[in-house]
Amino acid sequence: MRGGCRSEDDNGRIGYHRGRESRLERRSNIKDNINWRRHRTACPFYREDWNVEGALYRCICLLDMPPVTREEQDLCMKSRNGCWRFKKKAAKPAALRAS
Repeated sequence: MRGGCRSEDDNGRIGYHRGRESRLERRSNIKDNINWRRHRTACPFYREDWNVEGALYRCICLLDMPPVTREEQDLCMKSRNGCWRFKKKAAKPAALRAS
């Protein structure tokens, strides 16, 4: 069992926290909207807004780090368990330790 208190955010997601704010509250910078499209295989923070004037859609990241290039968007669409940027940062120190 994790240490800390169990809490529920505005969207009904349950998280654990120690101290004043939960990890979810610290990471989520943009409030979710029910009109934004979610994808089953995409990052849990990735959304698309299909109601945009003058464009087909708009990419939204709830962590305020939207994909800029097509390659970044592909990574967002493939990282179902979390943000690929955090996984990439965690993998770098392991690679440095191996050499």
